[in-house]
Amino acid sequence: MSASASEKGGSESLTSDIDAQGLEKLGYKQELSRSRGLFHILFMTTAILAVPYGLSAPIATSLIGGGPATILWGWLLVSVLTQPIALSLAEICSVYPTSAGAYYWCYRLTPARYRLVVSWINGWLYAVGIWTISLSVTFGTAQLVVAGVTIFHPNWVATPWQTYLIFIAVTVFTSIVILYLNKVLPTIDILSAFWTLFGIIAILIGFSVKAASGRRSASFALGHFDASSAGWTPGWAFFIGLLPVRFLVAMLVALHSSTNVRRHLSLHTHMLVLE
Repeated sequence: MSASASEKGGSESLTSDIDAQGLEKLGYKQELSRSRGLFHILFMTTAILAVPYGLSAPIATSLIGGGPATILWGWLLVSVLTQPIALSLAEICSVYPTSAGAYYWCYRLTPARYRLVVSWINGWLYAVGIWTISLSVTFGTAQLVVAGVTIFHPNWVATPWQTYLIFIAVTVFTSIVILYLNKVLPTIDILSAFWTLFGIIAILIGFSVKAASGRRSASFALGHFDASSAGWTPGWAFFIGLLPVRFLVAMLVALHSSTNVRRHLSLHTHMLVLE
């Protein structure tokens, strides 16, 4: 083994030890090894966002909630308003990098009198949210499988029980991958991110080439707003139309997973170890 390799291994071992000591300072004993890198988390976040799926599934809400103006300017508005939340959560995650995530942060940041009940509520809300979104995405995947099959077999119409069985199969498959193939999950995240990127490119090219009904002007794409089909006042319809964009903004999942990044602990946490 070369000297540089030995130094690298020693450096990673030292960083791992400091990370473990940092968690002990926070009242935790490190049980699992940190196996992710920065780019793994970035790719995983891109895969979780699933832009083609996240935008297309609820896009009807934006179309009736104002149309192009709601989709375009709503995206920018939500992105700007989300930044303070994202930066705040990133700072908290850097100081308290535990796998417990948000409910541990609530415990540490809430006054002592209320911290138990607040963290308990947050933990259960987070757990129910994870269950709900996981089932939702899994069932959506089953519906995509059904839609894909009907492209090649137009005469086949899936019955409810067939769709349910496909949903069960997707759930079992993903559960096996998560439970027994943890080492390959970073690779799957990378592949999923590139698959998402290629999917976006394919959709953009496909729409541009097909456009059988013609193309709209730039002024229509940038400024057309029509909420007459929403059944709400224009202002309220605009905010309802932000659902597809908001569906893509899921920071807690990325923050929760970022605690598994090597060399994660912040300078503040390292200073706690050195004290």
